Amino acid sequence: MTPTTRTIVRAIGVVLVSATLTGCAGVYAEPETSYKPYGGHLAPIVVSESTPTPSEAPEPSVAVTEAPAPTIRPTPRPTTRISTALVAGIASWMPEKYGANYLALPGGRGLHVRICAAMCLHLVSNDAGPDLAMQREGRVADIGVLNWERICGVPRSRGLCRVTVEYR
Repeated sequence: MTPTTRTIVRAIGVVLVSATLTGCAGVYAEPETSYKPYGGHLAPIVVSESTPTPSEAPEPSVAVTEAPAPTIRPTPRPTTRISTALVAGIASWMPEKYGANYLALPGGRGLHVRICAAMCLHLVSNDAGPDLAMQREGRVADIGVLNWERICGVPRSRGLCRVTVEYR
C-alpha cells in the first residue's frame, strides 16, 4: 500500500468514527442537557460537542489488508503430440565405430524417444533397424555401446538388455 493510499484510508476512518460519535454524519446537533441528582439537588450536565480525549474514547482503528498478489501462470503451449507410444523389448549394443549417439529404431531416422532400463536417456534415432528377423524375436533398438551401458547399467559383456522405448 502506498503512503498516499494509507493517508486516505486513515482520513476515511477518522470521518467514520467522528460521524458515529456525533450520531450522524453531516447533521448538526444541539448540545444535550440532562439532570442527575447531586447531593440532593439536580445539577445540569452539559454534553459538549468537543472531541473526546483519548482516555474517554478508544482509538479508531481501520483494518486494511492488502490483497494477495495475483498468481501468474504461463499460458500452456499447444502441442502437436496427442499421445506417446510405449514399446517394451530387447536392446542390443553397437560398437564405437557407429558413433557414441548411434540409435537404430524400426521407424527409421529422426524419431525422438526416451529409452529406459536402469536409467532413462532421451535420444534421436539416426538409422533404421534392428534387422527384421531380430524385430520378430523382440528386438526394439540397437544402441551405441556407451549409451547402452548407461541405460542398462551393466557392462557390454551382457550383450542384451530389456528396455522400454517411449516414442515422443
